[in-house]
Amino acid sequence: MENFQPNKINQDFSQRITAIRFPLACFVIFIHFNVTEVNFVGETMAVEAPLYVEIIRHLIANVWGGIAVPLFFIISGYLFAAKPKPAKVTVKSKFQGIVVPYILWTLITAALFFAAQSFAFTRPYFTQEQNIIRSWKAVDVIKAFFGRIQPDADYYHPLVYQFWYLRNLLVFFCISPLIKIAVQKIPFSYLALILGATILRLAGLFPDPFWIFPALFYFSLGFYAVRHIQGVLNALDSLRWRDALSGYAVFTAVCMYLSFSENPAAIITGFLNTILTILLAVKAVGNACKNEKAYYILSGLSAYSFWIYAAHAPFISAVVSKLSVQFFPMHGALILIQFFGTSLLCIVLLVCIGASIRKIYPKLFFLLTGGRI
Repeated sequence: MENFQPNKINQDFSQRITAIRFPLACFVIFIHFNVTEVNFVGETMAVEAPLYVEIIRHLIANVWGGIAVPLFFIISGYLFAAKPKPAKVTVKSKFQGIVVPYILWTLITAALFFAAQSFAFTRPYFTQEQNIIRSWKAVDVIKAFFGRIQPDADYYHPLVYQFWYLRNLLVFFCISPLIKIAVQKIPFSYLALILGATILRLAGLFPDPFWIFPALFYFSLGFYAVRHIQGVLNALDSLRWRDALSGYAVFTAVCMYLSFSENPAAIITGFLNTILTILLAVKAVGNACKNEKAYYILSGLSAYSFWIYAAHAPFISAVVSKLSVQFFPMHGALILIQFFGTSLLCIVLLVCIGASIRKIYPKLFFLLTGGRI
């Protein structure tokens, strides 16, 4: 790949990145507010929803929401590869942008958990032993930062569980020289290798508790985008919306049928659908960028994308979800009202709080968002 061409940010793609960041962060919130069951001390409350409710929630939280972190990895890989910096500057930038907020939000979350677990009326909301701060040992503190096994799962997430993205991102930045060499010297072989490993991991055929391979695949796509992104954007923009949406709707319907029927093929089709949804989202945000008012709003909200991504979970999502199912009837269409209501309320409140902190304490907002201000 002799035309790798670093030091060149594609302006069209850069605008789309700015415009799409906030919507992606919002989709992450929808994922974490998609309540299927709620655990209290001595009781587990299952949310049994009718099929049409499950279909709508699955479409928003899993199909559309499922592109958020993969696209974040692609964007991170692209920006890192397209605009390389001296090693000293890179280390300082990543320490400020990843390590500092990672530590601060983990400490804040642990403090919030500890405070809430100190009162009798809030203590029942915390059921997982690994989240009972008072019983932590030194090893639990380490696990809170690097990852703990999740109940009924085969992966490790840190205390601030959405920060698995930052944890893996830091690893990829450390091995980025090797990724760059692979993309330049053996582009097809490397792509085939990480694509194959990703599919095998998604199929559960080998252990990967830190979700390295799915994440590495998307991060590496960002390196390939340095050379190919303009061709991809041209192809997407030339595609008629009627054709794109009709084909996408049919394929998504097939994917959802396979997923709901627990067909093994859903693993492959779901992965392909994620790629298609990413492409469609990039096309859609390109249209938004052509609207001056829409781009102005999205670019302004992009300053709060990391803030709402970091602040919404695990404390706020746990408290809001558990309170809402206690005081809100969870049956039929009311489940959708709870789903949309809690998600949108969280987004609005967090943006308002973030805007206040950004205005009154800009240095604090700078630290908490890793300089994303």
